[in-house]
Amino acid sequence: MPLYGNFIPQSCPGFSIPLRELVHGADPGKYPIFNSLKSEGIGGFVELAVKEYGYKPREEYVEKCDLCYDIRNYLVLELGLDLADLKPVNHYKY
Repeated sequence: MPLYGNFIPQSCPGFSIPLRELVHGADPGKYPIFNSLKSEGIGGFVELAVKEYGYKPREEYVEKCDLCYDIRNYLVLELGLDLADLKPVNHYKY
């Protein structure tokens, strides 16, 4: 079983959702970041981050994963949000 029974999307460190909760689909209210990416892709996630959290994107990113990680760092480290889907928090600190 992966990391303490949590689902971690391939190549997406810093996401962690209990597998038992994914069996019937991740609750959008509890996992807004994961659901935004899953349903709307990176464009929807950027829009959510700008509109709901005041994120200001840089001019350039190497790729969409770089942009996604920058937003998640902003949410966890700069805003100090404790979001259920962005775990473990120490991943973002180190």
